[in-house]
Amino acid sequence: MKGSRPVEDIEVQFVKGVGPSLSKDLAKLGIVSVKDLFYYFPYKYEDRRVFSKIRDIKADNNYYQFKARVLSLREKKAWRGRPALIQALLSDDTGSIMAVWFNQSYLVKLLSLGDEFIFYGKANLDRRFGRQLVSPEVQVLTDENLLSSGRIVPVYSLGAQRKLSQSRMRKIMYNALNAYVDQVPDILGSLHCKEAKRLFPIREALWEIHFPSSQEAIKKARERFIFEEFFLFSMFINRKKQTSIRPKERTYKGENSVVISYLSVLPFEFTEAQKRAISEMSRDLLSRMPMRRLLQGDVGSGKTAVAFYLAAIVLGSGYKCALMVPTEVLANQHYRKALDWFPSVPVYLLSSSLKGKRRRELLGKLTSDEPCMVIGTHALIQPDVLINRLGLVIIDEQHRFGVKQRMALAEKAPDVDTLVMTATPIPRSLAMTLYGDLDITIIDELPPGRQEIETLWITSDKRHRLYKFLREQIEQGRQAYIVYPLVSESDEVNLLAAEQMYEVLRKDVFPDVNVGMVHGKMGDREKKRIMDLFYNGKIQILVATVVIEVGIDVPNATVMVIEHAERFGLSQLHQLRGRIGRGRHRSYCIVVSDTDNEDTRKRLGVFMKYKDGFRLSEADLVLRGPGQFLGERQHGPTEFNIGNPLTDFPLLLKAKRCADLAYKE
Repeated sequence: MKGSRPVEDIEVQFVKGVGPSLSKDLAKLGIVSVKDLFYYFPYKYEDRRVFSKIRDIKADNNYYQFKARVLSLREKKAWRGRPALIQALLSDDTGSIMAVWFNQSYLVKLLSLGDEFIFYGKANLDRRFGRQLVSPEVQVLTDENLLSSGRIVPVYSLGAQRKLSQSRMRKIMYNALNAYVDQVPDILGSLHCKEAKRLFPIREALWEIHFPSSQEAIKKARERFIFEEFFLFSMFINRKKQTSIRPKERTYKGENSVVISYLSVLPFEFTEAQKRAISEMSRDLLSRMPMRRLLQGDVGSGKTAVAFYLAAIVLGSGYKCALMVPTEVLANQHYRKALDWFPSVPVYLLSSSLKGKRRRELLGKLTSDEPCMVIGTHALIQPDVLINRLGLVIIDEQHRFGVKQRMALAEKAPDVDTLVMTATPIPRSLAMTLYGDLDITIIDELPPGRQEIETLWITSDKRHRLYKFLREQIEQGRQAYIVYPLVSESDEVNLLAAEQMYEVLRKDVFPDVNVGMVHGKMGDREKKRIMDLFYNGKIQILVATVVIEVGIDVPNATVMVIEHAERFGLSQLHQLRGRIGRGRHRSYCIVVSDTDNEDTRKRLGVFMKYKDGFRLSEADLVLRGPGQFLGERQHGPTEFNIGNPLTDFPLLLKAKRCADLAYKE
């Protein structure tokens, strides 16, 4: 299949060693074309340039590589739910060691008695055999390429694709590079900027990132691809800025009946910071050019109230407003709020749980000329959702969406006004680069009357005192959250989980208290039912996962308990703490952790010290880089594959300069 075809047009099944069957497993990893394969980078590397002797292998859970002969081989077939087991006694001139594999029957044919192989695996202690290796990789000495030994070896994220082993993936990658790497265009090769000229050429970079010759080569190859990602992203932003520069045809009335009604039902006064934000953004909204704004503000700073003021201007001028949020729980909360704050305007809720006739009826209303507000999740960006007379798009919790998703909603109307909001603080210089097509407004003040949240760190042996405190709060009429990192128990990690602890809490600890549970695996209708019960005070203790991380507003909830707090990033901890302190009663955030990891203890110490999100984010960067700072990569604002705009900010600036030069040429 060699030729001049672009690698993005060559299906991965044509790579030697793949074929139609294995290509289906690769597709589950997002690998459809040869280009997808080339850009499926290793998530780590193992230095296998050193070989050990068996006598030097210790049962210390470290990895060892060694050459050994197979002295004996035994297979136990799968029986009554137990996995098939292979045991082999391995030997070199210094000693012997046992190795075991589960559900890998093909090894019976591969591991010929008396033959020598290369093994790589983790050594631990077995009560019967002493030292042993569990599921070590096996490499045939006669392997032509020796891609898995004697070198720095790439390790890929393969998920649950059983047909794909690490060694097989390496062979596929090696074959693909040999066959097609010369057909990969170097998009940076023609740039006239010095930053791009000193980077690895594309072919060298691809070889070195998959089969590196040294640690320094890995660093340079990564730098090349990080720069490339940032360059393409900056070009994308430049194009969006250029295409969006066109006057809008509609005009708004700043003072109208909906604005007046909104201000009359709003249960509080705007802070000075909110007033400044409204002034800035209203000026954009009433101008002839479409508004493009990023609104940053700490948890509880009142971003939603500001956004709804802009919505009132649009609705009262006869146009529609669309608000997109990342979860159905948050969509339902905003929906309830909008019904209260816009009594004279139709408000609709659109989510994936809306089906059939009801969905068709709603889509029909969105294509009418009637002004209305529609609130929804990702369902809003489906192709069949058409919104006539769309004036304003609001995207809440922007850090949970990608750039393309934001653009997809904004493109429902060619000249729509756009407001994106985030409670994840981002340094201004970085925000201006990441959101180059947006102007930035910051709310740097919390509303008066917000209760100081007392933050405490306890260990698990104090849990009985914690439960006593929770009962006292419930008896005073308050409510509480208890958040767990897992939905259900796992054999892989020893952590408390929501489903199991829900049963313990409601039956054994608080049998006389209404305990509810909500987590991401529940259906949207059930989540809404539980959250409504909690919001209305029918549930006193809500057992949850991070599904309640963003936007949930229950003023009577005064306690947030976060179990296994070491499993959460600082941004998540801060978001969870922001769910309380919203009423007139004193509030408490209690994190439970037994961690003895020094870095984790420092992180939790920072969480104890700082309440302000911007201070917290700065400390987070100093401590450990971004980590979960921008959320999970699939939810991050930029959808980068390899680069991280926080840790790689200098490269981001250089790539942006190159993109700006290239765009002007």
